[in-house]
Amino acid sequence: MLDTPPEAEFDAIAAGARHLFGCKFAFVSLVDADRQWFKAACGLEPSETPRDVSFCTHTIAADDLLVIADTREDPRFATNPMVAETPFVRFYAGVPLRVTPPGGGASLPIGTLCVADDKPQDPTREKLEILAGMARVVEALLEARRTSKENLQLALDRQEALADMARTHRLLQHAERMARIGSWRLELESGQLHWSDQTYTIHGLAPGSREQLDTAMQF
Repeated sequence: MLDTPPEAEFDAIAAGARHLFGCKFAFVSLVDADRQWFKAACGLEPSETPRDVSFCTHTIAADDLLVIADTREDPRFATNPMVAETPFVRFYAGVPLRVTPPGGGASLPIGTLCVADDKPQDPTREKLEILAGMARVVEALLEARRTSKENLQLALDRQEALADMARTHRLLQHAERMARIGSWRLELESGQLHWSDQTYTIHGLAPGSREQLDTAMQF
């Protein structure tokens, strides 16, 4: 998902969260090794910020809802550049976004759905519960994107495997024509007989015609 173009679904959730809290900023953020990147952002121009100044890093570390009613009264954030300088964040509320690792196991936090404002806020429990519910929707979208990508990769792998089989089959046919030999296969359980095209040619038959086992044995 990192560095992918904006998508209407994520933008709509961020816009809804900003409207719910009546604040200036709302984000769907993903935290990389050294940066915080925004899949959706309302009210802020940059598409990413350094991780070491991001509020969302603390949300992920706690793996729980984080609410800062007034950043200037919190020693963790009072001197943060996002507080002391533009955009002068005074309020923050973030919910971790969790995904299940590809190999399974417990869900792990990789980002947040968060809101922020340049004025202090003391949000109600109801608003925070709604924000948490919206975060679950974002998680479902992230999982859907991953599943879609995995299915696409499986389809591409299958297509490549079929192409490899077709190439091998063409090589076998070419080798049979050069050596003037044919090949055949008999399925013992069903009695179904399979001839290569060159086997049909050897016996003067049209490729693809179905020969019975008794007839084939007469050749």
